[in-house]
Amino acid sequence: MTIAASYNASIAGRYFYDDKGNGVDDEGRAVAGAQIRLYDVTNQQFCGSTQTDADGNYAFNNLPAGDYRIYFSPNQTVDAFIAPNQGSDERIDNDVVTVNENGVGITDVISVGSGEQVQDVDAGLSAEPPGSGSIAGRYFWDENHNDLEDAGESGIQCVQVRLIDKSTNTVIGTTFTDANGDYRFDDVDAGQYQVRFNGDPTGKTFIAPDAGSDDSIDSDVTRSWTNNKGDVIGRTDTFDLAQGEDKTDVDAGVEEVVCDTGSISGRYFWDENHNDLEDAGESGIQGVRVRLIDKGTNTVIGTTFTDANGDYRFDDVDAGQYQVRFNGDPTGKTFIAPDAGSDDSIDSDVTRSWTNNKGDVIGRTDTFDLAQGEDKTDVDAGVE
Repeated sequence: MTIAASYNASIAGRYFYDDKGNGVDDEGRAVAGAQIRLYDVTNQQFCGSTQTDADGNYAFNNLPAGDYRIYFSPNQTVDAFIAPNQGSDERIDNDVVTVNENGVGITDVISVGSGEQVQDVDAGLSAEPPGSGSIAGRYFWDENHNDLEDAGESGIQCVQVRLIDKSTNTVIGTTFTDANGDYRFDDVDAGQYQVRFNGDPTGKTFIAPDAGSDDSIDSDVTRSWTNNKGDVIGRTDTFDLAQGEDKTDVDAGVEEVVCDTGSISGRYFWDENHNDLEDAGESGIQGVRVRLIDKGTNTVIGTTFTDANGDYRFDDVDAGQYQVRFNGDPTGKTFIAPDAGSDDSIDSDVTRSWTNNKGDVIGRTDTFDLAQGEDKTDVDAGVE
């Protein structure tokens, strides 16, 4: 009596990308639509073909008992199967042990008993290389001078931007900002790069870099210089671009040069109660000559006279280091002790006095700093 073979065995598995690079299937991306063929070792012939589904799964059902191999067709963008039999869990490793000259991955012989369901015949590929990346950003006008790109601030058009490959220190791309101040370099491989921006055509200067905690709205220009053609150039620090990364926040901010000047003023007063301070009601002395000395050049840059209240003032003064010199009181009063008390607005600031070769008594302050746009109102002289 002849007994018919039982066709109720099966072989199944998954074709996956090893995204984590650890040699096993950690629910990595599927290799979908790949051709999988079944080879009958005993009869030395292919006996079935299928394709992986959207999840990378395949199955051969209704098989008789026998010895088989599974052939996994290669993915056209990847030519490397991962190492077989990694880890201790047979259900998630790679079972391809041989790759033929056509790049097809082949398993060991799989012996299947009658009615046996073999579920873990898998194949793993090294992660599919992502595409090339991009580098982009914006060239903006920091209109409110806060070193950040705020909503509504304008972009600047037609500024030349160059991409530098730092591995070769060569320019690999040049573009110009568009009407919104945006620029972009596409098809950029992984590597180390630097972006260089030409200066603003209207003379604005680069703002301070890396302000605040949000890198998407700061400026990334950390150094600027003037080249031998007279062009101002600003550059970023060197940064890394990963394979397939889209880096969108390599920005440059500029601002108009702020040339606000400051002022220096004070009062020439009579210390009537001899306490070395300017008390309420004490008189100012009129008609005393006051000179402003620029200590950067040690020259007189301004001369004025005290008014009826003893007040004087120098306007339109740039940032720098200065000294004020007062002529002595016309009636012979002498300068009082300087820096009395803790309130600098009511003391005297004359720290040294002498008689010049014309017989005039001169008193001067110490050298002090004036910041850009600062109004210094307490440079006083007291006499008694």
